[in-house]
Amino acid sequence: MLYRYPSLPSPLWPQFSPLSQSLAWGEERVFFADPQTQQVRSLPLAWTSLAPLDPFLVVAAGKTVLYFEDIGSLNQMLKALPAQQKEDQ
Repeated sequence: MLYRYPSLPSPLWPQFSPLSQSLAWGEERVFFADPQTQQVRSLPLAWTSLAPLDPFLVVAAGKTVLYFEDIGSLNQMLKALPAQQKEDQ
């Protein structure tokens, strides 16, 4: 079975056949044979289509609580807060 390397579309890593998956260097990794050199290489599992979907991204479904304009307004209010506190004292 071939799996895509979706994070960084590149002609060097368009697809690969996994040899194994295991914990290495402190993270889950997928091992595969490099098509050009036949050397065994690995990628973090999270960089491949083998990784489970991130639950937060699934629940959020591309939506956000704050919009860019809201964040700008919030930033202005927070910057003005110390000035108002000094005036109240």
